[in-house]
Amino acid sequence: MMLYVIKAAITLALLYSCFFIFLSKETFHRFNRCMLVGIMLVSLVMPMFHFTTSHPTTLNEEVYIVQNYIEHDTPPIIVTAQQAQGITWIQALTWIYLAGVVLMLILTLVQAISLIRFMSSGVRHTDTKGNTVILHNNDVPPFSIFRYIVMSVKDYESSRQYILTHEQEHIRLGHTYDLLLLQGMKTLMWFNPFIWFLSRDLKAVHEYEADQAVINQGSLSPTI
Repeated sequence: MMLYVIKAAITLALLYSCFFIFLSKETFHRFNRCMLVGIMLVSLVMPMFHFTTSHPTTLNEEVYIVQNYIEHDTPPIIVTAQQAQGITWIQALTWIYLAGVVLMLILTLVQAISLIRFMSSGVRHTDTKGNTVILHNNDVPPFSIFRYIVMSVKDYESSRQYILTHEQEHIRLGHTYDLLLLQGMKTLMWFNPFIWFLSRDLKAVHEYEADQAVINQGSLSPTI
C-alpha cells in the first residue's frame, strides 16, 4: 500500500510539474481541465504497472530494498547495519500517513454532514433545467453541487441573472465530479504539496470555464 502511494505521489508531482511549466499559462480552459483530471487519473493507474531494465541500477536496488521491507516487514539480507537501523522510520512514517488519511476522512465526513444539514433548510424552487435552487437569508457565497444551486436571497434579488447562469454552467459541465475525484486524491495524498497546487489550479479552471461558457451564450438570461 505504502509503495503504491509513494509511486502515485511521485507520478503526480512529475506530471503536475510538467503541466505547470508548459501549460499553466494557456487559456484553453477545457484542455487544462482535462489535463489536470488526467494527471490525477494517471497517477492512480501508473503505479499498478511494473517497469524493468535490462541491467540493474542503483535506483532499482534502492527501490527493491524499500519495496521488500514495506511488503514483507523485514529488511533483506543485502541491507547494511546502518540501513537496517534507519529503515525502521518507514514503519513510523506509515503510521503518520495513516493518521493523516483518517483525519482527512473525518474532516470530509464532517463537511459533508454540515453541507447536507445546511442544504436541507432554505426556500427551494426548481428551474426549468431541473436544478433545485436553494435560497438562504444568511449571506452565503453562491455555489452548486450536483443538481443543486445555493445562494442568498440578497444575491438572488440583485444578481440572479449572472449567478444562476454561472452556476448552471458548473452543473452542465460536471464540475462536481472533478471535485469528488480531487477530494479523494487529497485524502490519499494529503502529504503531497503538488495535489494542493493542483487543487488550486483545477478550481480556478472551473471558474474560468464557467465564465467562458456564460460569455459564449451571448446573453445573461438564464432559464429560471
